[in-house]
Amino acid sequence: MRRVSGWSELFVMETREHLVSHKKPILTPKAIIHQNFGNKASYVVEEVKEVRQIECPGLSIPQMGPCLYRCTLQLPELSVISGTFKKKKDAEQSAAEIAIEKVSLILISIKNKHKIQLMI
Repeated sequence: MRRVSGWSELFVMETREHLVSHKKPILTPKAIIHQNFGNKASYVVEEVKEVRQIECPGLSIPQMGPCLYRCTLQLPELSVISGTFKKKKDAEQSAAEIAIEKVSLILISIKNKHKIQLMI
């Protein structure tokens, strides 16, 4: 952007040709789960209601806190539960991320076990 002064100040956009690179988009954890498990992955999102107590001596007045969400992701032979989040999609992404970590650990464990067997 370049400033041009005159009767009134104008902002003139300078255009330049940009090279377009063909990069693969970064996949979200949920997209990675979908690529690998397809319809075998099942997400169940539940509302988690927080009850807050107001600090009043002799009075106990429960107040509902913000609505939070928790997601359970069921995969073949693996189930994970996310933490609680303000948005449903964040709970789903968290569950997918946890599942990816667990699947990676399982694969590393199997790979290491296979290496040990080859050494024997």
